[in-house]
Amino acid sequence: QSHRFEPRDYAIFCAIASDRPLAAIFDDFVKQEVLSADDEEGFFQFILSLHGLGFLRLPISDESMLYRRFVMKNAKRRLAEWRNSALRKIAATSVSSELCPTQSGFLFFAISEMW
Repeated sequence: QSHRFEPRDYAIFCAIASDRPLAAIFDDFVKQEVLSADDEEGFFQFILSLHGLGFLRLPISDESMLYRRFVMKNAKRRLAEWRNSALRKIAATSVSSELCPTQSGFLFFAISEMW
């Protein structure tokens, strides 16, 4: 059975070394602009496909468990980013300007209409 790789996939395959973590290899490809940061999931799916084809021997017994761990880690990172933006601290001196930027304008309009 034969397998054909695209030049980019072959470059990834050749860059894999047992003494370097896969994350470092991915970062190198991002720095070289071969891959973008958005390609991370595809990169690790490609690595798992190489493992499934027998080209790599990863220290895992279950590929789906490794992928689930990757997805959970990314979900935790996104949740932390959301939580940090939702729970950011607001200075006490500028509460009204950050929470309700139109409130002071509305209050001025309402008072001027009453007179």
